[in-house]
Amino acid sequence: MKTLLTTALYFLMTWSADAQCDLHKKTDDFTNKTSVWTDKVKITSGGTPSLLKSYGDNCRYKIYFRLIEQNGKVFISMSENSDQCVCSIEAIALKFKDGKVIIKNNYKDGETIKTPLGEERFTFFEITNDELSQLSTGSVTKFRITEPGCRDHPVLEEEMEDAFATKILQYAGCVLQNTGDK
Repeated sequence: MKTLLTTALYFLMTWSADAQCDLHKKTDDFTNKTSVWTDKVKITSGGTPSLLKSYGDNCRYKIYFRLIEQNGKVFISMSENSDQCVCSIEAIALKFKDGKVIIKNNYKDGETIKTPLGEERFTFFEITNDELSQLSTGSVTKFRITEPGCRDHPVLEEEMEDAFATKILQYAGCVLQNTGDK
């Protein structure tokens, strides 16, 4: 009976953790390597998920944050969705409630895809396990992105809404747990 209860408890705890994590996984058929990623988190305030935020008169946009783990490396994926001014994000800074800051400028430019609201451009920043751990335990209060090629907003800085910060904290914990499972 004790073994049955222990097994049931383990199953419920594992199922609960996986249900909260909601990570997406794909294994390459040829290399057998697995990629893991989170859902996107819209980190710009204002508007609804289907509307773009205005920046001045010329540009409407949304900024997204996602975590990706591939080949033992973890990346922050930043993307900008805009109807008029999609630029490459070349640096990001995340400020935490405790005053710590993560600054990343080692970007890898991704691709631009067409969306119903315009275009979305992806940029990737490799992060260390310590930075992933910090994301999983600290609450982001503010972010700054640098897009030197964007005439309308070469530097964009905003406070992070609590709901967005909580989602990032949760996803970082899930990815950290996933990297520890290997």
